[in-house]
Amino acid sequence: MANKKRKKETEKITEVFKIEDADGKTKKEIVKDIEIKKEHASKTQVKKQEKQLRNILIVLGVVVLFVVLIFLWMKLIRIVYYEDVKFETVQEGQLILYNTKIPVYDATGKHSADHEFYLRTNPKDLEKVPFDGNLVLRKGYTINVTEEFNCGGYGAIAFANLIRQHEIIGIAYINDKNATCDGLNKYNYYEIKSGNETKMVQRGDSSCYDIHVRDCEILPATEKIMAEVFSEFNKL
Repeated sequence: MANKKRKKETEKITEVFKIEDADGKTKKEIVKDIEIKKEHASKTQVKKQEKQLRNILIVLGVVVLFVVLIFLWMKLIRIVYYEDVKFETVQEGQLILYNTKIPVYDATGKHSADHEFYLRTNPKDLEKVPFDGNLVLRKGYTINVTEEFNCGGYGAIAFANLIRQHEIIGIAYINDKNATCDGLNKYNYYEIKSGNETKMVQRGDSSCYDIHVRDCEILPATEKIMAEVFSEFNKL
């Protein structure tokens, strides 16, 4: 069987060259015809080229898909939950933080902003902190700290974050050193004290809670309160 050959076509191009003398006047013209041979690929070669192009596109598609999946996977592993509250893991230098947002609405009910909060304790670890009871949010709260919890400066951070959270949500702080557990449950009462285990305990059916802190674990203790508040706020 004879081999298929590429079809060839010939195209003629005429080029005209003008040669000027020293005075700038045209002296003569040279006309030259040039033949250019064109080659057309055979059907077999066209199919081969199409197959190569298809393979290149498939490889590029796989690479793009792989990059997208890696990106989504990395984003997914950064997401952790405390019950129904979503946190995103962020890194600030060597510090690992857990970020969540609280939507804020104006008087008309329109979403006006998002307030960001950062916890130091992994929300998964906060879920392991025991909580004997249920949190019932009131419009006001007070904190009774039975002793100094400086804890290398973490105490100041812990209480500042707790107070800021309640303020943003709209729960008023009752600044009364003589405030105790309210029998009428008009506000939340948190009594923070040392204990053999870091945990949160509700007093009966009241809105009063004992926060036990072991070995200066003040951040996990207060952030346990915050995580519960976030969860209840989400339900609202």
